[in-house]
Amino acid sequence: MPVLSEDWISTPLLRLKDLLLEGDLENFQERVFQYFASRITLNKAQSKLPYLNEIDLRQVKPGSLVQFRCMPQDNYGPDLYLPTYMTRNGIARTGLFIDEPITDVINPEEVFSISGKERNVYLCIAPPAETQWVLDDYSDMFHLISGAGIREGSLVENKLKRHRDSSNDDINAEPVNRCFRSDSDATLENKNDVVNHNGHVPKPPDYKLMYPLPNCTGSACLVKTYNDLKLNLNEVYLLTGVISDYQDDTPYSEDDAYDGNCLLNAPSSFIPRLHVITALHLPSDNPNFAFSNLGLFSEFCARQEFVNVCTSIMSGDQLAGEYFFLNLLSRVHFRTDELPLGSLAVNFTNISKEIISNAKSFMENVTCRFHMESMSIETLNSALYSSKKDHDRNQLIPGRLQLPPHTHLLVDETTLQPGELSVQGVKNVAALGNLIRWQRVTYDFEYSSVEFDCDIPVIIMSCAKSLLPSNVLVPVSNNRDSTLQIGSATLKKIRNFISSSQLVDYSIDDSLQKEVEDYFVAQRHESKISVDEMHNFMSLLRLLTLSYGERSLTHVTLEKAKRTMTFAKLFIWSDLRSKSTVALRCISNLKDVQVFFEPYQYIAIGGGVLSERLTENYLNTNEIEQTDLTRKDVYRLIEEAHCTSHVIVKDFPKSLNQQYKELIPEDASNVLLIRHPAACLKSRLKQCTNYFSKSIILNQLHDDMQSNDVGLEALMNIFRFLKDNNRKVVVIDVNDFVTECEMVVKFICNFSGLEFSEEMLKWNALHFNTLPSSWWTNKNVENIAKHCNSFTSVSKSTEIKCSPDPTIFNLDEFSDLQSLFLTKQLKFYNDLLAEKVLFNITNELLTNKQDYDTNIQVIP
Repeated sequence: MPVLSEDWISTPLLRLKDLLLEGDLENFQERVFQYFASRITLNKAQSKLPYLNEIDLRQVKPGSLVQFRCMPQDNYGPDLYLPTYMTRNGIARTGLFIDEPITDVINPEEVFSISGKERNVYLCIAPPAETQWVLDDYSDMFHLISGAGIREGSLVENKLKRHRDSSNDDINAEPVNRCFRSDSDATLENKNDVVNHNGHVPKPPDYKLMYPLPNCTGSACLVKTYNDLKLNLNEVYLLTGVISDYQDDTPYSEDDAYDGNCLLNAPSSFIPRLHVITALHLPSDNPNFAFSNLGLFSEFCARQEFVNVCTSIMSGDQLAGEYFFLNLLSRVHFRTDELPLGSLAVNFTNISKEIISNAKSFMENVTCRFHMESMSIETLNSALYSSKKDHDRNQLIPGRLQLPPHTHLLVDETTLQPGELSVQGVKNVAALGNLIRWQRVTYDFEYSSVEFDCDIPVIIMSCAKSLLPSNVLVPVSNNRDSTLQIGSATLKKIRNFISSSQLVDYSIDDSLQKEVEDYFVAQRHESKISVDEMHNFMSLLRLLTLSYGERSLTHVTLEKAKRTMTFAKLFIWSDLRSKSTVALRCISNLKDVQVFFEPYQYIAIGGGVLSERLTENYLNTNEIEQTDLTRKDVYRLIEEAHCTSHVIVKDFPKSLNQQYKELIPEDASNVLLIRHPAACLKSRLKQCTNYFSKSIILNQLHDDMQSNDVGLEALMNIFRFLKDNNRKVVVIDVNDFVTECEMVVKFICNFSGLEFSEEMLKWNALHFNTLPSSWWTNKNVENIAKHCNSFTSVSKSTEIKCSPDPTIFNLDEFSDLQSLFLTKQLKFYNDLLAEKVLFNITNELLTNKQDYDTNIQVIP
């Protein structure tokens, strides 16, 4: 019995000869694969085998055992080979791991018995779009400790050292642009050039036409698989096998590689052949999870750090940061009715260049695969997004969207300028839309098209709503400038959290499954939710669950998803007599909305000094409703209502008693309506039409003049709180609301997540001095309004027809105390005016705030 050599890595073909000598030719191929597979597994050969992704292919000894982490890009017809055959003189031979055609290997006159088989052939490339930290980590993981299979004089060791030295976990460092092996890496000094058997020095391979992304190249191989092993296109595998040394005597040039089947017949100096022994599918590209079990998922949870960073990237917008965070966790985990369940494409609008730069830098440092696509007219008209088959060359020309799973795609639509799209440009826009909507990429085979499923999370950043589809539209409130500073420990936690969330199994127990089903039935019965929205909701349930480090849905997460997914939450803050009620009448005129009209004011009237004075001096005792409700009870009512409808709250800042943090939800959109203090004061005095109204209004006005945190000062205080705590807030001048109603209403809808309707601009009148019955209000507010005729104009209105306030007021119209009050309020008014949204008031964009502000003044 022959003794098998132990040098199975550098000379595997010698092992074939040894195994042939053992006989049992019928099971020869099975024995060969068992032999090598067992040794690869037992010896944990990842650190011992040459790693083709990191070395020059010409430095590898032909016939040695190697490993290649790759993505199958194209497949060819089956290739015929001979597992074993006997010559007439009784010598057993094999055609395993040999690339020469059968007619070149055997002489028919010398063959005694022959039985051919087929093997599959693929073109495989190093995974495109991999980020630098992944390349560096794999480089360290596959370091060569023995040098087995490497030619003498190799530059491999120096190259690996350069990779380790360049490894940097600092997100602020300039990223190294090395997607794969660069052309310079393939250039060798003369002393290391390898001469083929014809005496010619082969040129380094040019793989640019094999790679889907611009400015990136890498290793590529023709891969041949045995035992009916099939590889899925665009998936990522770690292949271990024998690299052959096929040479063709036919004169050959690089240009020939793309003529007919020359790529299949090219020598290994141009395109190496890898005969696969083992193929390991890699569900994650993170080196920490590629070859090990996930373990306890909750240990990887880094929600707080993750959300804080994402919020910082989004200029302090917490809602935008939350959706950015959830997008990075998303993946397609199931397909039903052709819809990809788990996909969450987000369109962020109102985007600045700083946000795009920070997002790109962050995603390059935490995701395993990332690509940013600039959506300019020039790019759309010239690039190829969908792969296309060139039948003359028998070559698949890869499109930019032929990417491996979990490649995060950032689309920069801010570069899109007016221009004309060519036919190719239209196809590219359609391809992007198809990827986002269906998570499919169409390949063009000239006479037919084939759709391939993909899993590519997409973020679209644009100035206004994108022309591409999305699951979620999130306007970003630019509250502050941010500098992205993330430590290496936090980076590692976030990387592991993203990767682990894509591997974990998610489940819903029976009781919650029934609750989800009942919720869908109720929503569909009332036509509140579409089929697409239901799928988005299910995706959101899973992502929120995983974001908290949980594997199973909880009731708390379900309720949060109901609020987050479907309904908006808008708070309108104003001073007294700021036309805020008529503005509320306009904005709230839509379906599925619960309006809370001055709910915190209700507490102030029903349980404080104000209620005692009103009862004692101005109103009957039975007209004041004493309440046991607290402000926190009102907050709870608002949150409960938000589970089933949009919520709009209109109130005065002073009613919060400065409890801003406790009483203003973090996910609320806040609109501050401001009006000139002199106009507000004149409107309050105009209400004094009888004894009761005069007594109430003048005494309340007197109290305001003696107090702090009232009127515009209270608005300024709440504005500072919202800005300092990164809440969503805008300031709108009531004059703009009056003169440009439709524009302002559309802006508020876009800002808060409400859907604009033409019904917001016109409505039916109500009974005299009343409010809509659907509004949540209270007896105290209604009784005061009854005596003061507060709702007269609102109840009679059918649209916004108010006249804008004058820009100049004379203080002689007011008493001395009132003039002092106005002077104090004017300071806060001017501060808020400097923060207000500028609208196109005179068909000319206002670019100079100061020019507009100086027209509003008080003449002493």
